[in-house]
Amino acid sequence: MKKAFEDRFLQKYKNKSPKELAEILGINQAANRRRGKGIRIKPNTIEAVIQEALNKYETGRRKYGELDLSKDNRDFLKEAEQELLDCINYCVFQILKLRKFKANNTQEVSNGN
Repeated sequence: MKKAFEDRFLQKYKNKSPKELAEILGINQAANRRRGKGIRIKPNTIEAVIQEALNKYETGRRKYGELDLSKDNRDFLKEAEQELLDCINYCVFQILKLRKFKANNTQEVSNGN
C-alpha cells in the first residue's frame, strides 16, 4: 500500500519545480519576496514552515543539482523514518532538560532560595 501511494505521488509531482510545488501548496513566492521588504510571514504559521522546507530544498538543489526521481534509488520512506526517529530523540532530550530545569527551580523555591 505504501509503495502504491509513493508511486502515485512520484508520478504526479516528479516533474514539478519548487515554484510549481509552492503554487500547489498555496504559497506565492513572489509575494513572499515582497513580504521580505516589509510584511513578513508570521514565524508560527504553516506557510512559514512550508517556506522553510522550500528554502531547504532550494539549498540542496543548488548544492547537489536537480533531483531526478527517475534515477534516484533512495528509499525516501526509510530515510524519513530515520529522520523521525532522530526527531523523537531530540524531543526526548529537550523534555529531559526541561524536567531537570523545573526540578532544580522547584527545589530552590521549596528551600526558600
